[in-house]
Amino acid sequence: MKTLLIVLGLLVLSVVSGMLGLGVALAAVPFLALFMPDLVHQVQPLSLLLNGLTALFATQMIPGIMLIVPIFILFVFLDIVGTTRGLVLAYAVTAVPFSAWILKGYFDTVPIDLEEAARIDGCSELQSFTKVLIPLSVPALAVVFLFNFLAAWGEYFFANTIIGTNRALQTWPVGLVAFQGQYQTQWSTLSAAAIFVSLPIVILFIWISRYLVSGLTLGGVKG
Repeated sequence: MKTLLIVLGLLVLSVVSGMLGLGVALAAVPFLALFMPDLVHQVQPLSLLLNGLTALFATQMIPGIMLIVPIFILFVFLDIVGTTRGLVLAYAVTAVPFSAWILKGYFDTVPIDLEEAARIDGCSELQSFTKVLIPLSVPALAVVFLFNFLAAWGEYFFANTIIGTNRALQTWPVGLVAFQGQYQTQWSTLSAAAIFVSLPIVILFIWISRYLVSGLTLGGVKG
């Protein structure tokens, strides 16, 4: 149950933060172009940084395993080691940029005419986003949901580091290690538990498989 709560918390945080971060980054370019046009056009690195969300997606260049030590030190300072919210935030470090990347590629394929038509009909920017763009982005949201679910459901190193020996908050991967002792391994129990843990992934994949291909391919090309 703790694993499910952690995964659901990550899914909500990654999707919402991904869309919000995407909107803020995209809005930064016209904002600076309006108030500081000389800075945007003359300083090429800054223009490149803002256009294309380079700052947000640069985090994807760092392997997740390298982030364990700095994240642990930061969480010790924030006193959230050994808590559910600490593990959710640790997963969000890599999940949010990935979510924004997938959603950005899919949002680019939605015709701007649909949003303009919604604005003509009296919708605000928020209403056109929630009533037009989000319903059309179900395939991309399904891809983000599935990949973030897989990443969090089977992740071991962050869970073992952040949760530690707190058995009440241990996730499934950390709990499975308990069947492996120093001198012997309970293979039958371990195998049964591994199959049980993999069932939600199989069910989830079958449920959203119809969205998977379109969500991954749309946004890959332009034109």
